Amino acid sequence: MNEDLAAAAKFKRIATIIFIVFFSLTIILIPVFAFLFDNYWLLFGIAFSFLGYITKNLKPEKIFFVLTIALIIYWFKVGFHFSDPVTFFWFSFLFGGIFRAFVIGYDDLAKKITDTMAADMTAEIISGIKSRQQRMSDNKDDE
Repeated sequence: MNEDLAAAAKFKRIATIIFIVFFSLTIILIPVFAFLFDNYWLLFGIAFSFLGYITKNLKPEKIFFVLTIALIIYWFKVGFHFSDPVTFFWFSFLFGGIFRAFVIGYDDLAKKITDTMAADMTAEIISGIKSRQQRMSDNKDDE
């Protein structure tokens, strides 16, 4: 049981490390790209990145699919340039969503382990109570 608890703690730590990496990369890479492309409007990519991280909990698959199709059409008309603000904001949003998916996966693994442990502990407690009640009723019968 302690091994399960240690595994759950490891998964929680991994999820925390992934968030720290996401936060660090967002804060470092987006300003670097804005400087390299000489377009400081790209700094709004930080907000889009965190927006992607936040909205991943809402499960926006249909909206995501429609926006991706619209973006592909936009790329056919305008051309694909990573320095284009629309493209950059989309990839920032996607970056946040992907990292959030990793965090959700590791959190779910940790939750599954702790839920299984809680169910096992509850079963042990109930069987202990039943065995104690059985012993108490046996003692009353002996008297």
